Amino acid sequence: MKETPTLILVKETGKKIRSAFEEFFSPEQSDGLGPQDRHLLFYLLDHPGASSADLQSFQGRAKSSISESLRVLVDKGLVQYVVSAEDRREKRVYLTDLGMARCEDAHKRIKEFDSILLSGISSEEEERLRKALEIISSNAERSIDGQE
Repeated sequence: MKETPTLILVKETGKKIRSAFEEFFSPEQSDGLGPQDRHLLFYLLDHPGASSADLQSFQGRAKSSISESLRVLVDKGLVQYVVSAEDRREKRVYLTDLGMARCEDAHKRIKEFDSILLSGISSEEEERLRKALEIISSNAERSIDGQE
């Protein structure tokens, strides 16, 4: 029997993890936020005061799409705009206390999900997996950039 190519194994595993993740988080999915909105919240947690252009670059989405996501997040009280002191035309985006709490709760749930996925794997095996995934990710990035 032929061995499954690594690419196929990674892709199939990714699909299974995504399905399990969506099922695990399904009660929280009823908040009206899409995955891209949640991704923006996590980005803002690590990059407070990001500009709309920063968010656009991070997600690779059109300006109008980012603006719509930010409108939803502002309406839900999860983010706020602050006018830049240096350039009054520029607005920076920050998490509100509610947005910060939402991210903290999500991080706890993600850790729970991680422990489910990694059950039966030793800490040494987890570390090897992390390193291998980082190398694969780096190799994929280089191939995209044409630096094979």
